[in-house]
Amino acid sequence: MATAGTFSLRGNLVFAHGGGTTAVMNASLYGVIREALRHSQVEGIYGARHGAQGLIEGNFIDLRREPSAVIDALPGTPASVLGSSRRRIEPDDYDRILGNLRRYNIRFLFFNGGEGTMLGAAELARLAVERGHDLRVMGIPKTVDNDLVRTDHTPGYGSAARYLAVAALELGRDSEAIPFPIHIMETIGRNAGWLAAATILAARSPQDGPQLVYVPEIPFVREKFLADVERVYKQLGRLVAVVSEGVKDEHGEPVYNTSGESDRDGFGRPLAGNVSVELARLIGRELGLRVHNEKPGLCTRVSAVWVSPPDREEAQQAGEVAVRHALLGVSGQMVTLERVSSSPYRCGFGLAALAEVGGHQRAMPREFMNEEGNYPAESFRRYALPLLGPDLPHYLRLSS
Repeated sequence: MATAGTFSLRGNLVFAHGGGTTAVMNASLYGVIREALRHSQVEGIYGARHGAQGLIEGNFIDLRREPSAVIDALPGTPASVLGSSRRRIEPDDYDRILGNLRRYNIRFLFFNGGEGTMLGAAELARLAVERGHDLRVMGIPKTVDNDLVRTDHTPGYGSAARYLAVAALELGRDSEAIPFPIHIMETIGRNAGWLAAATILAARSPQDGPQLVYVPEIPFVREKFLADVERVYKQLGRLVAVVSEGVKDEHGEPVYNTSGESDRDGFGRPLAGNVSVELARLIGRELGLRVHNEKPGLCTRVSAVWVSPPDREEAQQAGEVAVRHALLGVSGQMVTLERVSSSPYRCGFGLAALAEVGGHQRAMPREFMNEEGNYPAESFRRYALPLLGPDLPHYLRLSS
């Protein structure tokens, strides 16, 4: 936190993206740039090319040289204009990073990412103090999975959730128009079901999709799944079921998972996916029904078509808040979002220690799902719906 004599610290700033992209992460970059330009303490403003990789290699871009029109367009531009990376920062990398920061006279370092990114940021903040490098390290939350601890929600989630809510609603309308018994939509989310649950947020009646939702936090029982599918199909003659890619069986094993060494992320974790294909085969084999599987995949996290206005605004504000705290001498902290009220929706900002955030994941609470464990509860709708922003579509049906 703030220490004596740090308030007049001057030097350059560098910003780094980490992990998977979102529709609003450039808004956080914009917030950092815009706020930094207001303060003479910040002399140079740099971006690390491809996140941790750029920090390790000293590959920085001078953002002050970018035209103002380019900077102004950042909040509406999805993914990462700087490039991101899932590269794990290894023990030997920290010395290289600190050396590059000294070489560029970097005094303010901003990491925008999830729990893995915050883990690396926490270690850099610790080593900077240990080695006498006067450096302010701040974390800015980002992940569509919404699984960071110590924050009400995470920038990136609201937009991905809005995209999936509309996609599920429209998939259901397609199933009504051209009758096809079963549609299974697979959402991203290795360990948390926040995105899968969000697919119900545009539904206004039981006729709207989806009718069933399965999340990693609740054990997936194949026999119960088949019974659920058969029951809803007999009622409606059709069905949209949503399943998170990371659903696990009663023994904690993935329902479907890739297993090769090439099917792992930068942290060595197995990549989940294609569970919808496995379940489509199961339904066809056991129930004899035709099944279509749908996998929006990476489109979910990066699409700006259905971006949530409050999500984009909060992503920008989180960047601005991070700069203001760093200039006051704060370091080793991540900006958090703190809900003030849900109706009307209002959100403020706080701080949490990077060391308490990095390496930890927040599961969706059990009470956010119904007793059967196959559909989100009303408590989840109250929590999540304000994050999607206004004007979700309302599609009509003929009255006769």
